[in-house]
Amino acid sequence: MHCRESGSKFDLHVRSAMIIGFRRIPVGWQIDIDNDPSWVTEVSGTAVVGAAWLEPSALRPWFLSLLAEPSGRSERTGGINVDGFITLATGDNIRVIEIRDRDVALIPLPRRPRDSRSSDMAR
Repeated sequence: MHCRESGSKFDLHVRSAMIIGFRRIPVGWQIDIDNDPSWVTEVSGTAVVGAAWLEPSALRPWFLSLLAEPSGRSERTGGINVDGFITLATGDNIRVIEIRDRDVALIPLPRRPRDSRSSDMAR
């Protein structure tokens, strides 16, 4: 990312996982999530106004939380795959960067102890 560039849009396709949350949803963004039952998920986000564009630091680490497909099927499909693009803008100049698996770091989160009062549903 060049200096003064900000993220204004993203569109990601995730295979063998579903989105269960965001670290935070930026103010002024419209986020669309399609968690298809086939474990092919699409998520996109667009800054509604230029003032909502994301600074480069907001893209590292990424703000999505994923739930991997259950063991048996995900092993056959080769694990989680992510691709798509991020649109960067500087005033009137726009640049689109392609995102591929090699650009994404999947970091496992520590497991939390189960609470009998909570469910596996996203809160």
